[in-house]
Amino acid sequence: MTEKLSPEEFVLRFWSQVERTNTCWLWKGPLHNGYGAVRAWGRSTTPHRASWEMLVGPIPPALQVDHLCRVRNCVNPMHMELVTGRVNTLRGSSVSAKNAIKTHCPQGHVYDRKNAHVDKTNSRHCRACNRDRAREFRRLRCGAYGRNHRLMSERSRENYPRRIEGGGNA
Repeated sequence: MTEKLSPEEFVLRFWSQVERTNTCWLWKGPLHNGYGAVRAWGRSTTPHRASWEMLVGPIPPALQVDHLCRVRNCVNPMHMELVTGRVNTLRGSSVSAKNAIKTHCPQGHVYDRKNAHVDKTNSRHCRACNRDRAREFRRLRCGAYGRNHRLMSERSRENYPRRIEGGGNA
């Protein structure tokens, strides 16, 4: 069972796990994916959030704490900023962030309002490349069909049964 700490005991224990360097204040407690892990105020949280709440104030539900220093286990609030999840993601080095800064598709077409299509999963697609792909598909897939196919206007009406007036079968 977890022991219940008073707020003063929690603060003392928290700061005993922090190593202050010339730049960052590094969390020396348990880490998960480079971020610290701590139990504070009856809930699991990260040490950088706990540090922000102790030294700066509450974190609004719609915002996240972003490490400006890019050191995941830093708990120095001077190295942090409250931002939206989108801003936090785009500032990082994830695939989303890398794709967001691209201005051209792999074939060199510009991603602008006319040429870029954003689908329901928020993925961006190049309209020019989509047109080229569709044209090539039709050329390869329908090429044989197109060569052997005659338009309706070119077909002989003699090969088709006549409709009988009155709806009866003959």
